Amino acid sequence: MNRQQKKGFTLVELLVVISIIGLLSSVVLASLNSARKKAENSARTQTMQQYVIALTMLIEDKGTPIGLASGDDLWCIGVYSPPKPGHPDGDCTYFGDPTWHTDVQLNNNFRAYLPSLPTLKPFIDSNGDIWNGPMYGCGTYDALSDYWDVPSGDPLCTPILKWEMQGENEACLPGAQTVSFDGITWCLLPVPYR
Repeated sequence: MNRQQKKGFTLVELLVVISIIGLLSSVVLASLNSARKKAENSARTQTMQQYVIALTMLIEDKGTPIGLASGDDLWCIGVYSPPKPGHPDGDCTYFGDPTWHTDVQLNNNFRAYLPSLPTLKPFIDSNGDIWNGPMYGCGTYDALSDYWDVPSGDPLCTPILKWEMQGENEACLPGAQTVSFDGITWCLLPVPYR
């Protein structure tokens, strides 16, 4: 009697192959996500380096840092959409609050040295808060206590650029203070001018 052999795979063999493919794809996707985060952080660092150069040139030309007339501690730099009354460059999002304002005079000062006023790609931290920026402040900041001191009308305040990186303990530009929490790293860079 001649038996015909069946050609094909058993159900167990198919399930094993499918599970191996699933495992490999999850490893690849995790690697791609990590690579994406590193690429975005690299772009943030490059953008902030442009702002450091622009701010340094601006301070050298003016002789003093740019004070903020309103006394607010931080202002967004860059152009965000949509424009709003009194804020033609729009608002950025900080700590999930989408109403942090840009300052027209501040942006115009930066435009002379960095016409495109690039912004940073927004991202969401582990609490669901949206972050973008960059931001400018003129004062002193203690990153560990999260305390910002802005002396009103102080012409000798310290100009500071602030931005966020995705992930904790990420590298900022040299000289920047860093604080990590909730899946982000705050970068605060004082720009010396004296």
